[in-house]
Parts: sequence; structure tokens; C-alpha cells
Amino acid sequence: MHSRRQLAVGRARAGLLTLVLAGCGAPAATQPGATAQSATPPATAMPSPAPALVGTWVGVHNCQRIVEVLTAAGMPSQILPNILDGEILPASPDPSHMPDPANPCTGAVEVKHSHFFTADGAFGSLDQNGQQVDDGRWSLVDASTFAIDAAHVHFVIDGDTLRMEPLDVGPCPTGSSDWCPEAWKLMVAMPGMALTRAP
Repeated sequence: MHSRRQLAVGRARAGLLTLVLAGCGAPAATQPGATAQSATPPATAMPSPAPALVGTWVGVHNCQRIVEVLTAAGMPSQILPNILDGEILPASPDPSHMPDPANPCTGAVEVKHSHFFTADGAFGSLDQNGQQVDDGRWSLVDASTFAIDAAHVHFVIDGDTLRMEPLDVGPCPTGSSDWCPEAWKLMVAMPGMALTRAP
């Protein structure tokens, strides 16, 4: 069974692909004799030596930080779904079991949450149990920006500490509690959180 995040990433990819295709216009005509293999773009090669971003970075999901980040972004309807998805409430992830839905951080605990970036361009997130809950492809845009699929993120590495800030975050549908790819960008970058490089 896929987690909410895995399903969310699939939806994000589909939405981003639609935007990319719409912006690119009609595809070029296929050349006679072209094969499916020749039409597939090669994987983006990482520079050598591997960028400093390569590795696993460990942070925590903190309920109050999630509330503050999503409130500041004008996404209050995304707070409850992302708190429940982050498994930071010891109760069952069901709104009817929350101690106080009006105060969603009541009883919340901090949980470990990690991201990994491989030298061959794979991105993923790991929950507190080490289970992968996000996946995608990443690439460097410039010395301080990377992209996960089409989502651009500014980053700063200071020693063994990583901080991220998503770029070009748009609004979620007003009042919608459905999953929103713009909120996903914030939940991945989690502005204000320092992640530490895993040994």
C-alpha cells in the first residue's frame, strides 16, 4: 500500500508534467526509423566530484513548525492533513481521534524525518522508521539551487547542516483540504528546519 506521500508525489509529477508539456507546445515529429530507446532522454549526469548535497540529511517534523509554515504560506486547510500524514500525533491518524482538532498540536511529538540525494540523481524521504515515503529525481540547477523533478529549492550547506527554501510556491485551492503539490514543496523543504548530515 502506498503512503499518502507516495501517492502525493505521483499526483505532483502528473500535474508538473502537464504544465511542462503545456509550456513546451507540440512535440517534434518522430524521425523515420527512430526507436523508443533513442527517444528516451538520457539521465542527467551529476558533476564530478559529487555535489555536497549528496548524502542523507536528518531533521525532525515538528507540529508547531508545520502550522507556522503552512499558515504563513496561506494554506491553513493543509495543516491538518499534513500533521496527520507526518505521524506526529501518537493517536491513530484519524481526525475523529484527535484530542482537539481546533488545536492540532495537542499531544504532538517530534519525529525524525530524513531526505536522501544520491550521486546518480535519486531523491527520497524517510520517515521515523526508515521507510521511504517520497521519491523523485533531483538535479543541480546552480550552486545554490536544486530541482526535484520540476520543483526548485534554494539550499545552503554549512558544514554538516542543510537548510532549504522552496522557490515559486503557488497557492493551494482556497478552503480545500485535498492534497496540494504546493504544500508538498513546503513539507519537503520545511523552511526554518536545519537538517544534519547522517554519518
